[in-house]
Amino acid sequence: PVVLHIPSPLPNGSDQYAVDNQVNGTFLWSYGVTRRLELDFALPVTFGQSGAGSSPITGSSEKLHDTALRDLRFGLAYQLLAREPSDRVRTFGITARFDISAPVGDRDQFASDRSAVYSPTLAFDYRRGRWFAGLELGARIREDEQMLGTTLGTQGLAALGVGYDVLARADLLAVQAEARTL
Repeated sequence: PVVLHIPSPLPNGSDQYAVDNQVNGTFLWSYGVTRRLELDFALPVTFGQSGAGSSPITGSSEKLHDTALRDLRFGLAYQLLAREPSDRVRTFGITARFDISAPVGDRDQFASDRSAVYSPTLAFDYRRGRWFAGLELGARIREDEQMLGTTLGTQGLAALGVGYDVLARADLLAVQAEARTL
């Protein structure tokens, strides 16, 4: 949630949820230019959300809309150390990624940045039999933005995931868990 602490007649003020609950999804298109180079296009969408929006600080009666278009993302990935599916010797791989988000989302719905965001990362993957794991480290580089005395700017990012191929053929069905932090 995005919580705004607003002065009020109460001694300690009040907390207002600008964004309370949110359900997001991303439509992703990828094109493999070569065996090691991939181009990506992502269209993130908010399917449902609740909250007061910026109305507690602007005095407007306008609340958040149920849906919103988020910033478009374009990117590429290049395998620095490729692991072939049939490779029994090399069990790990390394991929460099670079994404750019274009600030075209619904700004009044907290769904867009003020400027483009650049995100270089390195992704490491490991596979042993049907088990696989991945780690991604990088940054989200953007202009500093002020809101109610808080600065949002460049962030480090880390993601970790583990999974298991349910079916013997690795690309048919897998179960996985992921964690991300900024």
